[in-house]
Amino acid sequence: MAVIDSMAELSAWAHLRSGGGQKSVIADDLIAFGNRHDWQLPLIDLAQCEAQVAPAGKRIARGL
Repeated sequence: MAVIDSMAELSAWAHLRSGGGQKSVIADDLIAFGNRHDWQLPLIDLAQCEAQVAPAGKRIARGL
């Protein structure tokens, strides 16, 4: 899990660092979005569903 956490932090930092340039959203808006809770649970549910489906898809692709 440490690798995923590090990747998430780096991605977030890059988005915050580039905020406001070339008409992109400013850092304050990104922080406000991250603090909202209406998008987090649906995204977690989707990731968990995909984690269950993906291994089966790999088996089918390999012909197992």
